Amino acid sequence: MRHIRESLEESKTRITELIFTINQEITHSWSAKEIMYVDAYFAFLRHQADILIKPEKKSVLYQQEQQIREYLSKLLGCDKNTEFIVMMKQIQAAVLERLHELEQYKSQIVKESHRYVYHTSAVKDLVCLYASQKKENMYNNEVVDAVFGTTDYDQLVLYLGRAVAGGMHVIQNGRICVYPKNPTDRLCGEDVILKKPVYLYRVDIEYFEPVIDFRVQNNCAEFCFEYEWIARRPYVPCKGKKIESISLKDWRKHEIYYSTGLEDAINLSEEYKKSMSISEVEQTMKRLIFEKKIVQDCIPMEI
Repeated sequence: MRHIRESLEESKTRITELIFTINQEITHSWSAKEIMYVDAYFAFLRHQADILIKPEKKSVLYQQEQQIREYLSKLLGCDKNTEFIVMMKQIQAAVLERLHELEQYKSQIVKESHRYVYHTSAVKDLVCLYASQKKENMYNNEVVDAVFGTTDYDQLVLYLGRAVAGGMHVIQNGRICVYPKNPTDRLCGEDVILKKPVYLYRVDIEYFEPVIDFRVQNNCAEFCFEYEWIARRPYVPCKGKKIESISLKDWRKHEIYYSTGLEDAINLSEEYKKSMSISEVEQTMKRLIFEKKIVQDCIPMEI
């Protein structure tokens, strides 16, 4: 795992510099109008994904569509009753060149990245990873049939825990992670021993493309990439290794909690909202601990 960590952290340094350069280029080369049009295009993609992810929330989706429709009509200077799809086609046509640039940025990310993408599983001895069906990406801007992976070591650590626990809910970009059950058994020296072995699979990056997003926050455009990758194939070949422990130092980078079983994972996930401030999240975690719905990770020493 140490070699993997060092390789991924080295490439992460390059990617961080690249993303900074990309955002500088967008800020200085794109017009304000182009930035707002691309922002609207990605808002539309997120809405389309939400329709597939949350079909039962019709009132929320309708309200969301009305907000996007009003936004588009203001950008285009047209009647807000213009057909939704007609407005989107106008937006897309106006910034086709900029959308192509985003695809070129994705190619640059591939060139600067580590040669492998990683995937964790509770299943041993796999020679191929098969695509998940109708799964949303981390930005909720696309629902795809694809193999998912990561090139972020900190995320990989959490995914190893998920392979043991059977799920997880990540808050504040991985600073906090809640598992449906405790994935760890004990502490042995400087390592955390997992409750059962899990498997780390590597796949050549040539099969994958980076998952990106584009947002405007506080009048500042942001091209986003957080090390999630997808392979739009039915399956990809892989090589795996068994993992039985994780470095305590790596594990302790995150604030780990797990469910007590008093509330199922689906209901528990509704407690957390992406829009929450740090203080709101802290208050929510304290309340859930008080209500005995979750407990904070406490690894027993080996006797």
